[in-house]
Amino acid sequence: MKRILILVALVGLRELLVRVSFDGIASSEVRIALNFGFLLLCAYLVGEIFAQWRLPKITGYIAAGLCFGPYATGYLGFGGVRELKFIDDVALTLIALAAGGELRIATLRYRLISILNLVFWITLIVFTGVCGSFILASGAIPFMQGLEQSKVIMIAAAFGVLCVARSPSSTIAVISECKARGTYSETVLGVTVIMDVVVIVLFSIILSIYGRFDIAAGGDAGSIISIGLIGEILLSFGAGGILGWLVVLYIRRVKADLVIFLVGLAFLVTKFSHGLASFLELHYGTIFHLEPMLICMAAGFVIQNLSEEGGRFLEALDRSSLPVYVTFFAITGASLDLDALWTSWHIALGLVIVRISLIAGGTRISSIITKEEKRIRNLYGLGFITQAGVSLGLVQVVAARYPEWGIPFATIAVAAITINQIIGPIAFKTALVKSGETALKRRKD
Repeated sequence: MKRILILVALVGLRELLVRVSFDGIASSEVRIALNFGFLLLCAYLVGEIFAQWRLPKITGYIAAGLCFGPYATGYLGFGGVRELKFIDDVALTLIALAAGGELRIATLRYRLISILNLVFWITLIVFTGVCGSFILASGAIPFMQGLEQSKVIMIAAAFGVLCVARSPSSTIAVISECKARGTYSETVLGVTVIMDVVVIVLFSIILSIYGRFDIAAGGDAGSIISIGLIGEILLSFGAGGILGWLVVLYIRRVKADLVIFLVGLAFLVTKFSHGLASFLELHYGTIFHLEPMLICMAAGFVIQNLSEEGGRFLEALDRSSLPVYVTFFAITGASLDLDALWTSWHIALGLVIVRISLIAGGTRISSIITKEEKRIRNLYGLGFITQAGVSLGLVQVVAARYPEWGIPFATIAVAAITINQIIGPIAFKTALVKSGETALKRRKD
């Protein structure tokens, strides 16, 4: 009750600050600081309230973002969310650093067969199942009615790729919150991280085929995009490897203020990646983007597995995790499009149900083949529901490149992602508790 009262007081204080007129309140810097501080505090309180209800804190952070974002109360308008986007990007790179640091070669080697089996069967069954469902149902989906069969197949394939995508940030946040450790959590994390790379490759293949059909793109544009995406992935991993060794040198030689250093590093990686992309496009007409998340993931992996500084590295990231998670998931919640959910909820809900069913089927087949323990065999399906960063990025690319069908595609896709991102963390936390790998469960045992 106390937290609810504090939340109400915060809302009232913000209203007072916005309405009272004094010099400088309308400046961009003050507005960004006010919005950021308000969202951070409110999301933290809502997360604590959700924790009391035995729900994941990140679900509370997302709920706070939804509530105070432009699609609900409007406390944070569209402009406010855009102004906070860069902070969101920095938080995502820090989460990616943690993701790479949690991937230990020893664990991956031990679980490699299970991880690769899960990646294969989930990708195969979800992609083909969703793709086939949209082809069969195309006559009942308004924007797909009357389209050429080749276009219908490509749109269905785009939905299939989208449904394969996961959210490493959400997975890491729930594992961190529960302090989970064990076979189930390590396998889910490994599959989730690898799946993002698989999704990007699959997406590039779809674009390549689409370009070869000369549908809206023409020529070999798809092939060029495909090669470019693969090049971006490889160079991002290479840059991450170099960055990882630089962090190791800092830890060994300087040692001081590691948390501040890592936050500053995340800022520089994000700024450099975006700046380089803008420079190449402006001066050379080349579209080339190093992916900050892949860079940081590779850096974290190098630090953890090719040096002895992995423990100190993860300890420093853990100290900064609370504000990072609050920031990222609150802004994610504020960015989720409730209008899209409202206008296409029936199709999106059907897509969510089909996707979850297919994930459960894929994980079940894989678990039987690899002879997983019975205690976790039925839990894998709950670990792969969440969607966020990569999924939304794919949607934006499709909507911008093929607006004639990409915009209605994006409406349905964003609605489905919104539902998945709300229920996914709850499902995964439930699975972690049932697996017995949470810190609380380990203490009881």
